[in-house]
Amino acid sequence: MVLSAIPLFAAVLGATPAQTPDALAIELLSQEIQKRDGDSVFCVQVDGKDASQSVLTAIQTKGRTVVIGSECEPVVDTSKGSYHKATGRSALLMSVEKFYPGENGNADVDLNLYHNGLWAVYKTLEVRKSGNSWVVISVKRHVEA
Repeated sequence: MVLSAIPLFAAVLGATPAQTPDALAIELLSQEIQKRDGDSVFCVQVDGKDASQSVLTAIQTKGRTVVIGSECEPVVDTSKGSYHKATGRSALLMSVEKFYPGENGNADVDLNLYHNGLWAVYKTLEVRKSGNSWVVISVKRHVEA
């Protein structure tokens, strides 16, 4: 059996994911925020919960509004889309979750972005820690709507 497949098999077999390392969440979320325009509010969750203050602080970027996920309302309706509850501004819901470490030092993790029923991105990434940072080794799944 190829060791890099272990995280994927663990996910399929119903294994419980591990807690996503903050450094990994910061790396992935920062990259995605840099790719997007600053018009939307970025609403962030890690492992199905609001991102910690340390993660939010680390991903704050000039010209971008980054908040915890619960400050935003997910909306399927394509005429409106998700929004920031306090301001009504358009929102991009971002989550990092389902971290499955493998025995070879690699891990799988999901990165999800959602705005409405017709705009979403779902990725499963194979990652590896390299020094103090994380590197994406491959994209195992990439679905866009």
